[in-house]
Amino acid sequence: MSKHQEAKKIQLRSKVSVEEIQEHLLENSAEVNNLINSPDFIEFVQTISDTLDDDTTFNEMFSSRIILQKALAILKKLKNESK
Repeated sequence: MSKHQEAKKIQLRSKVSVEEIQEHLLENSAEVNNLINSPDFIEFVQTISDTLDDDTTFNEMFSSRIILQKALAILKKLKNESK
C-alpha cells in the first residue's frame, strides 16, 4: 500500500471517529442541559460560589463536607435516573 493510500485510509477513519463523537455529544446534550438546569445542580454551584474566597484553595473547597454531600446527592440522582 502506498503512503498516499495509507494517508487516505487514516483520514477516512479520523472522519468517521469525529462524526461518531459529534453524534454522541448531540445525544447527550439534552441530558447535560437537564442536569445543568436541575435545582440540585444549581444549588451545588451556588454552594461552591458561596464557599469561594481568596483564602480557600481548590482542594479545600472540594474536600468540604457540604460540597461532597451535594455532589454525592447529584451523582446518586443521576444513577437512579439511568436505571
